[in-house]
Amino acid sequence: MDIECPQCHARFEAPDRVAGRKARCGACKTVFEVPAPSESEDAYELAQPFEEVVASRPHVPVSPPPRPAPESSKDEEAHSLPVRCLLFVGYYIPGLFRPKALILSIICTVLGFGILGLAMFIALLGGLLSAFVIGGFGLICYSQALAMLLHGEVVMLSEALSELNAWQWLLFILLLVAPFAGAIAYITSRLAGQ
Repeated sequence: MDIECPQCHARFEAPDRVAGRKARCGACKTVFEVPAPSESEDAYELAQPFEEVVASRPHVPVSPPPRPAPESSKDEEAHSLPVRCLLFVGYYIPGLFRPKALILSIICTVLGFGILGLAMFIALLGGLLSAFVIGGFGLICYSQALAMLLHGEVVMLSEALSELNAWQWLLFILLLVAPFAGAIAYITSRLAGQ
């Protein structure tokens, strides 16, 4: 008798005596009930409630239907490289395309760097402890701006950071460190030139 696995659609040869009993597919290990042949349903008595049928090779392998490709991959293939880059940026930094989040991020960035500038001025006057405290507030403002850009909505820093994925966290850290690394590189090059 020819049977077919309902899960992977693999076909097997099995003896007629297993009709109406449970069998295990040799390909995917799914347990299923073997349908009884229609002409001899009453001819078999089941002596045992379970008999395992394992075939080493499927008789006629039938692969499951292919899954349709996600719509986004079809769309991405149709776009040029600049459009794909724009889509990538739009996915990982959605706040760039949302005016409210973008405007508030710009305001927070300007405020944060203004506070950091004030902290550097106070440090030059000799108030190091005050400069560190004030600089911390500036860093928090700048972090809030980045978090709103990466989250895409106007939310508090802790809520935005809790919802970022791994790539967005990496971008957050890189964008947080980049201005300070650039400033240190600039100051070092100016001091080395003198």
